[in-house]
Amino acid sequence: MKKDSIKISTFVFVTFSLSAFVVVSFLFIFLSSKIKYAVVNSDSYSEETRNIRYEENAGHDDPFLTKASTYRRTIAGPIISNFDPYIGNLESPIKIIVYSDFTCPYCYEQERVIKKVIDKYGESVRFIWKDYPELDIESMSFRGAVAARCAQEQDAFWLFHDRLFAKKGVFDEEDFIEIGKNIGLNIGKFNVCIENYDTQKLILDNVEEANALGIIGVPNVYVNDREFIGNVSEKDFSLIIDNELKANE
Repeated sequence: MKKDSIKISTFVFVTFSLSAFVVVSFLFIFLSSKIKYAVVNSDSYSEETRNIRYEENAGHDDPFLTKASTYRRTIAGPIISNFDPYIGNLESPIKIIVYSDFTCPYCYEQERVIKKVIDKYGESVRFIWKDYPELDIESMSFRGAVAARCAQEQDAFWLFHDRLFAKKGVFDEEDFIEIGKNIGLNIGKFNVCIENYDTQKLILDNVEEANALGIIGVPNVYVNDREFIGNVSEKDFSLIIDNELKANE
């Protein structure tokens, strides 16, 4: 009887141990895949900004969080150059850099906030645009970026940018031409530029840069060397900029 009891107890113990190991392993894998990273952890920022998050394993069904999930950061911050469209003084102590996409509604809302910030701080702020569209060159996301950079070749990026964003992500090739005419572009040159993807390299350079930074979605905002993923409120922009201005005194 004792031998039988020992055999039964050993079998139960081994079975229970294996089951527990499988359950614990499954929970560890599941929880690891769901880890979310806080973008802002400073107590000085509002709850709205502190709650901005992204998932490292963002799914391919989300058009604004699938850009570069397999990349790791290989550069310290955005590359500032005169190739990218900007508003403001070149010598401004505060640089707001936004990686953006014309088909992204959140990007449109973020820029409405940034314009208020520019009005408030004037020459203290320089706003720099970086393209981060879908990598499908036939998509309206990528084509919109190409068209805007073609307008840039005629010194009309921001005029085109404002009107294209006003479409709130819903536009087509005919809209490019209509906007181009309305802002006084040389439509012949503009159309050739779009059809030949003449500005594609500028866009791909931005995408490569974003990938090197480990960016996975838009809008992605930098204020000088501080990174914020997702939309930043006007209140938090003011707090961040005021702190940066004090640090530069």
